[in-house]
Amino acid sequence: MGTTSDYQIIKQNGKNLFVLVPWADFKRIQPMLEGHQSREDEIPKEVMIAHCLKGVPIIKAWREHLGLTQAKLAERAGMKQKVISVLEKPGHKPRHATMERIAKALGIEPAQLDVYAEAKMKAEIELRAEVSDLKLR
Repeated sequence: MGTTSDYQIIKQNGKNLFVLVPWADFKRIQPMLEGHQSREDEIPKEVMIAHCLKGVPIIKAWREHLGLTQAKLAERAGMKQKVISVLEKPGHKPRHATMERIAKALGIEPAQLDVYAEAKMKAEIELRAEVSDLKLR
C-alpha cells in the first residue's frame, strides 16, 4: 500500500466519504487509529492518517506531526533543506542509511518510518506457507 493506487476513495457529491484499504494494512493500523499506543515503536494515529489515508509521504507526516520545518529537520540530520524536500516527494525511496539518519533526526526508531514493515513480513510468511502447501500436494 505504498501508493495511492492501493486504496480506493469513495465519494458522494464530490466529497470523500470512505477509504477502502487492503485488509492487512487495515489490521496493522487499526489499533493506532483507535488511539491505542502500547509500544514505543508504534506510529502515532495522526502520522498514520496523514500517510495512509491522505497520501502524505511518511517523512513529511512525521516532520509535521513533530512540528518541525524542513530546515530544522535538515539541520538536525546534517543535510540541506533541499534534500529533505526531495526525500518528502511522493514515491521517493530513500536508501536505508538515509532513513536511519532521518529517524535519528526525528528522534524515532527507523522502523517507525516503514509503515508497512509488519504487513510485508506477514504477507511474505503467508505466501511462503501457501507455496509450501502447494509443494506438498
